[in-house]
Amino acid sequence: MADDIEKLLEIIAVGFRTMNGAQNFATLRSFISSARKQGLNILAALQNPEMLAV
Repeated sequence: MADDIEKLLEIIAVGFRTMNGAQNFATLRSFISSARKQGLNILAALQNPEMLAV
């Protein structure tokens, strides 16, 4: 987990090429975080977003 945080901070520190890229990253990161909190398989949730209870 600490490695994930370090990698994330590196990505943020370097910056994004576009605002759209930053927004897409934030959306995907939020989706994955929600899926983890709900105990879902990340790949399955990405393939079938309806399984994520919002």
